[in-house]
Amino acid sequence: MATTVYPTGDLPDSAAVLWGGQFVKISGSSFIFIDSALSTSRGTTAYSESCGTVAGPTSGVEYSPSAAHIWITPPLAEDVTISGTITFNLRALESSMSANAAVNARLLKVDCQDLSITEFCKTARTTELGTSEAAANFTATPTSTSFTAGDRIIFVPFYDDAGTMVTGYTCQFYYGGPTAAGTGDSYVTFTETFSFQTALPGAVKWTEAAYSANGYMSVAYDGSSYMAAVEAADLWYCTDPTGTWTQNAAIGAGILTSIAYANGYWVAVSTNGSVYYRATNPTGTFTAQTTGTVQFQGVAYGNGYWVAVGDTGKMYYRASTPNGSWTLKTVGTVWWTSVAYGNGYWVAVGPSGALYYATDPTGTWTSNTTGSSGLTGVIYGNGYWVAVGSSGAVFYKATDPTGSWTSNTQGTSNFTHVSYADGFWFAGFAAGFVTSNPGSAWTVCSYGGTWGYTPSGTGAMVSNGTTWAVAMGNGSVGKSAKPSPTTTTYLTNTSAGINPGSATEYEIWTSRGDGVANGVRNTAAGWTSPLQWTDTAGGTAIEWYTKPLLAVTLESLVQLKLRALSSSSSNASVHAEIAICGSDGSSPVVWAKGVHRDYIATTETSYDVRLAGPSTAITEGQRIRVRVYIDDHAYGAMAASKTATLYYDGTTPGASGDSYVLWPVALTEFSVPGGGDELMPYAGGGYYPS
Repeated sequence: MATTVYPTGDLPDSAAVLWGGQFVKISGSSFIFIDSALSTSRGTTAYSESCGTVAGPTSGVEYSPSAAHIWITPPLAEDVTISGTITFNLRALESSMSANAAVNARLLKVDCQDLSITEFCKTARTTELGTSEAAANFTATPTSTSFTAGDRIIFVPFYDDAGTMVTGYTCQFYYGGPTAAGTGDSYVTFTETFSFQTALPGAVKWTEAAYSANGYMSVAYDGSSYMAAVEAADLWYCTDPTGTWTQNAAIGAGILTSIAYANGYWVAVSTNGSVYYRATNPTGTFTAQTTGTVQFQGVAYGNGYWVAVGDTGKMYYRASTPNGSWTLKTVGTVWWTSVAYGNGYWVAVGPSGALYYATDPTGTWTSNTTGSSGLTGVIYGNGYWVAVGSSGAVFYKATDPTGSWTSNTQGTSNFTHVSYADGFWFAGFAAGFVTSNPGSAWTVCSYGGTWGYTPSGTGAMVSNGTTWAVAMGNGSVGKSAKPSPTTTTYLTNTSAGINPGSATEYEIWTSRGDGVANGVRNTAAGWTSPLQWTDTAGGTAIEWYTKPLLAVTLESLVQLKLRALSSSSSNASVHAEIAICGSDGSSPVVWAKGVHRDYIATTETSYDVRLAGPSTAITEGQRIRVRVYIDDHAYGAMAASKTATLYYDGTTPGASGDSYVLWPVALTEFSVPGGGDELMPYAGGGYYPS
């Protein structure tokens, strides 16, 4: 099966990979460039690039009046050797048949470990373009070239002689078109089959599992056999969320807003004031238990009690089983939106930061107002309470809900629910947000595949240990494989306890720092090689090391969020490097490098750098080293006599100094057997305590 890529009008991912001065034009000169995404999907809007002809003969001229326009793929997902015939379909024109111009293309490999660029295909087509946009379809044989996972491909169209080019005319290249054979439908097709890494660590892509005429409100799992989701007055169930979902029509009246399974019972609550329950499985008739005039919004079970919450402070509870009378307990006048139990506490949330907790739902509930946003969901998992709400509100608290909760605002999304499964928290809104650490940045999820209804919003999520299912407001249930484990590590000011060279070695590990620190780097006149960040202007280089690690395989995208600022007009960008080294920091082997595509601003800003390298086994006791550099920007050479400042060791999510790395694997410290202080290498690999 072949692989086709399309030059689009979209920006590439945040790691532009190349720095200014690195890209060499056909003419042999380093030059600024404009980069766009080379994608496996067509673009959404057709664009064109126009440039004047030159007097021939010429070796070729890149499109764009002020800078070479290049297109770059995401990192490759697997190793591949490209050697087969490559087909080009490039839509272009010349302004006059007197221009004598042909369209051609270059393909280049970007090595993920040293960012070297190697041309592996350059076409030499001499068929003259027409004066109307049309497809030039032709083939070429590349130089056989091996790629590893993490490498990228660059596509560069150019115009060339068709005979001898004549100056005074223009050539146009069209790209980004959404329609096959339409305007801008340029593409490149490779004989080989390969794919690209686009998902960030812990990312989730939802595809449709089921859909109905109404939006789903909630979903639950019994821990062994059945999942069930409620929408309007109906319930849908399955034994495999990737298979068929069956409707159990009209189990109740009103709108079913929440469903839970516990203690042998399925329980759903409705806006008509009823509790509906059924033992064992959700396939048959549910029994109604009317409680009164209340619009229920949530239900949960814990520590021997069922608790349902609704409007105007109303809470209803019942011990053990849901069959029989539920007792009303009014707590304030809050319109409760969610309730949860965990680690010996009940927590309910509502508008204007309303948060109440109790150890016994029949007793006293204590107010602990958290923020001012409307809170719409609360859950306990893996030692943390997490609440979400409007305007991107995320709050978390370790162990118990008493005292101050920490804010970790995620954009401006109006979150609808929060769920926990498989080591991850999921916040519902659009495609949703997911994290394995509530105090770090949450990763945005996405949609894929074909949907009966356009996906429009996510709610509660459950997992059967393999597959996640999510209730969606557009009338669908979404499904996704559970995300892989992730680890967030923070750049700190703590000594790494090793001294492999002349730099100052700090630790990068799973706890935030104790107060914002910074490093200052002098710029240099570009074009220049990357300049490692220093502790002070003109001072000592700084770098970060993890603790010695248990054996793990490092692969897939790594995301770095690095906070920095620079002097005005520095033309500097953030460049990052990841290497694997010995327990003492020696013998580093670079795994991947990359550059953020934007200038460093004059105010402290978080820069997103995404790196991927070849699948690499980290052996017991080895460490990962992280280095941060400044470099030329793609659009201009670095200016001399400026400074750039890197901020790290921060204490607060999203605030000054909150620089960190999100890894697509679980990183675990290697504890020295026998309590030794130092790891010594065996001759055959591995380590032992001294």
